Amino acid sequence: MGVHVKEKKKGSGVWWVFVYHAGRKITKRVGSKAAANRAAKEIEAKLVLNDLGLLKPKKKQPLFKSTAEDWLVEFQNIIKEGGAKASTLERYDQILRHVVLPHFATKEIENIRRPAVLNFLRGLKNQGKSTSTIEISMTVMGNIFTHALDMEIIEQTPMVQIGKSLRLNHSKGKDRFDVFTGDEIEHILFTCQDYRPDWHAFFLTAFRTGLRLGELLALEWDDIDLDTGKATVSKSFRAGVLGTPKNGKQRTVDLSPQVVDILIKKRRQNRLSAIKEGRKPFAVVFCKKNGENTSQNTTRGVWRSLLKKSGLQYRKFHSIRHTVASLMVAAGVPVTDIQATLGHHSASFTLDVYGQSVKQEAAKTAVLDSISHG
Repeated sequence: MGVHVKEKKKGSGVWWVFVYHAGRKITKRVGSKAAANRAAKEIEAKLVLNDLGLLKPKKKQPLFKSTAEDWLVEFQNIIKEGGAKASTLERYDQILRHVVLPHFATKEIENIRRPAVLNFLRGLKNQGKSTSTIEISMTVMGNIFTHALDMEIIEQTPMVQIGKSLRLNHSKGKDRFDVFTGDEIEHILFTCQDYRPDWHAFFLTAFRTGLRLGELLALEWDDIDLDTGKATVSKSFRAGVLGTPKNGKQRTVDLSPQVVDILIKKRRQNRLSAIKEGRKPFAVVFCKKNGENTSQNTTRGVWRSLLKKSGLQYRKFHSIRHTVASLMVAAGVPVTDIQATLGHHSASFTLDVYGQSVKQEAAKTAVLDSISHG
């Protein structure tokens, strides 16, 4: 039997009482050193009288699942206050329900230790899960354990610097994604004209601008100046919510002559339909039949069927964006201009993602120059 007073973190001013009794250890956060000493004396007295309420059988502890659900509610409130994006919640929720919960849902969160978390994350790595999936899993679990810490459900989190133990590989450059060749782009667009002509303007705009999916779906006619061939990107549509672009900044992108021509036709059709149906023209460029924003899931479904109809291997819609960037690199467009077009937060990020492509193109140019001067 023993009762000790200790300041867990020196200099913090927060004192704890440690009780060792009947083979069990119990800790209790008290506050000041004086209060901790008083509490320790009271506990010692109760131990002598065998009347320590703290030593009664432990109550059933919260499960990881219930704590995770509480954290999700808190995160939803953060979104409502503008502290995070709805798209972030959607991604976190997917990872939580499909990756994390199947493994930890029924475990008491207090009893989940660092080795169990490490084994779980290493298992994801061995299963061939992407680095992104593993990192988001770590982020989600870290947030849940921090929430449990704040609620005083646990005394410490097993997630501190856990990423260093995994040694995840962060591949850089073009190997991180698949891109389409010029012939494949032409084939996709021709197939779209025959198979889904109602989507041709959308995919042509995507392949010519490299806009993110949410940015394309949020475009309104007021954002587009067809006289100057410019589009202002200030919104993004995802999970039924209209928000800001990924980096939170507005930008202007150039529209190719092909895109301008097809959008002129689309705007004319929008106005004629409005007159015919006795309503105002729809504000959203790539909208549903009722004028509302098209969902990302609907768009991905059309994209998947279009690739299948084209006889091409499936690649994510985001590959269009990478394709545009790679074509710009090949054309010798400065990195800063690529950054501005794609809406990256910095040119260094663009260089990090596409730097290998830039080096390869520079090497090709050097070889060609040496041949022409030989």
